[in-house]
Amino acid sequence: KKQAESAASVPKLCSVVASAVRHRSALAADQDQHEHLRQLHREIDDLDKTFKELYEHMDGMLEDRERSLSMKLSTKEALELQLQALQAEEDEQDSKAAAQLKQLAGQCEAEAFKLQQEYETLRERFVGMTDINEDRQEMQNTILKLRNDWANDQFAHDSKVTEMQDLLRRKQLLWANKMPEVLERHKRLLQLKIPRSIQKRMEKATRAHEAKKETLRNQTAELRELIAVHRELTKKRKTALSELESVQEMKGTMVKETERLRRVLRNRYRGWNTEFVLAAARRGLLPNESLVAELFTSSP
Repeated sequence: KKQAESAASVPKLCSVVASAVRHRSALAADQDQHEHLRQLHREIDDLDKTFKELYEHMDGMLEDRERSLSMKLSTKEALELQLQALQAEEDEQDSKAAAQLKQLAGQCEAEAFKLQQEYETLRERFVGMTDINEDRQEMQNTILKLRNDWANDQFAHDSKVTEMQDLLRRKQLLWANKMPEVLERHKRLLQLKIPRSIQKRMEKATRAHEAKKETLRNQTAELRELIAVHRELTKKRKTALSELESVQEMKGTMVKETERLRRVLRNRYRGWNTEFVLAAARRGLLPNESLVAELFTSSP
């Protein structure tokens, strides 16, 4: 009976064991699904954290970009102010240099005209001169004074021209050194998203700079013309001085000839009666009436 009951309970036990195994398998599957879900939740949390960090990084990059743009705009305005100040200073220096050059050219022309008048006056005095000994010292003093004045004026004018040439050279070097950097900055700023009003101001400043360069070139041409005029005046002065030196040499020759004639007359008429010699000279019987009269009146 017990064996029969045991045999009868075996199928029930098998079904219970089978249901327990199925239940255990289902629990294991549920645990795997729960673990997978927890893993997915952890990955989603990590993704949310990564996206938050990415958003914060993008916000920081945008803020840095805005700050960089504002700094570049402020730098551009500062550069425009510096460029305007530099242009104003160069305009003032150019106007002063042009005024000084014009004044110097007028002074050179006036001095050349004055030297020409003095030269003509001296030539007339030399032509109409009757007493060489009286004018000799005055002529030498005048020539020395003219030489000193011309040397001083020449030194002052040469130093002024050299100073203006150095100033022009420094300006050209300054523009040559600064313009590539300024143009490069303008190009970099133009590549940014700059407002249209600022672009118009930059284009206006560029056109003004080009006009200023053209004005500077014109002033350079005027300066070269003034330098050419100065060289021409210098040549005329040198010619006038050479003519004065030739006149001085002619005067020295005349003085030597006069001294020789005096010696000849003194030897020729030595021991003669003074009144007789003077009367003969006045009547035209003797040559060099003035020298004979001077010889017999100064040393009877």
